[in-house]
Amino acid sequence: MTPAEILRRQEQALQNCRKCKLCEGRTHVVFGSGNPTAEFVVIGEGPGADEDAQGLPIRSRDSSRSRTFVSGTSC
Repeated sequence: MTPAEILRRQEQALQNCRKCKLCEGRTHVVFGSGNPTAEFVVIGEGPGADEDAQGLPIRSRDSSRSRTFVSGTSC
């Protein structure tokens, strides 16, 4: 199984997770994104309202600074 397949299965397994109280205030599990074989990984804080609503990481206005820092360009 490739790293991408392993991550995809892990994401699917976590979508309905109810093992802690974090599930009480969320709409979606916001799983990471990017290159599954990356040598460098950035782990940010927990998802905000925008990320939760979309189910996608680093989507809020506040997160644009993080995207700029990581990519080195304006988003």
